[in-house]
Amino acid sequence: MRHCNRAGRPPRDELIRHLRDAGEDPADLPPHELTRATCELEARHEGPHADHLGEIGRAEQLWVRWDGDRYTFVRLGPCEVSRP
Repeated sequence: MRHCNRAGRPPRDELIRHLRDAGEDPADLPPHELTRATCELEARHEGPHADHLGEIGRAEQLWVRWDGDRYTFVRLGPCEVSRP
């Protein structure tokens, strides 16, 4: 699968807050991961872009979604789709 790879720049302070809330230490991450997001969805997808930020637990992940300059941080369950 080809990814979209659209770059985004989520608000740094908000990104750090959500990472800390998820149990991540932003100091352990490379600096570029605190200043940009890269869409992991399929190329030419419809709707907002999305980047996986980290695992919160076995049943929850932290993602950032964006459309233009609007960013939303969401907690989602892992995808259960498997490829044939």
